[in-house]
Amino acid sequence: MGHPEWITDPRFDGWQNRQLHKEEIYPLIESYTKQYDKYELTKKLGAAGVPVGPVLDWHEIENDPDLNKDGTIVTIDQGGNRGKFKTIGLTFSLANYKPDYKRAPDLGENNKEILASLGYDPDQIEKLTEEGVISKAQGPKNPRVQVIKGNEE
Repeated sequence: MGHPEWITDPRFDGWQNRQLHKEEIYPLIESYTKQYDKYELTKKLGAAGVPVGPVLDWHEIENDPDLNKDGTIVTIDQGGNRGKFKTIGLTFSLANYKPDYKRAPDLGENNKEILASLGYDPDQIEKLTEEGVISKAQGPKNPRVQVIKGNEE
């Protein structure tokens, strides 16, 4: 940080002293760190052995080439007029396992399967449909395609 004298300054010797003198050390560190953007600072501090990482917003995360390449960020195609969206996938890898990402069902799309798993028979499910208690699967009424509009792969 360009101040080797800080190493021997008793105010900054050990975490307890740094805590006691944080009002003094914070502005010193700030004057150094604000000279760099977060990526430059991360590289510089990391090279010096400081455990560090940048704080990223969603836009930076979803567009990070490394995170997209290694599968941390996945693109899911919702199909139809809903389009694609990016989300965080599995953030670690397991031997012989690759997750299978699927689209979310449309509203009402899996009513029959859910009700059957709860013990309803096909006649009961049909009656619920006829009476309007449940509806047949419909596409989304308010598609969110605008979220990543123009982001074609």
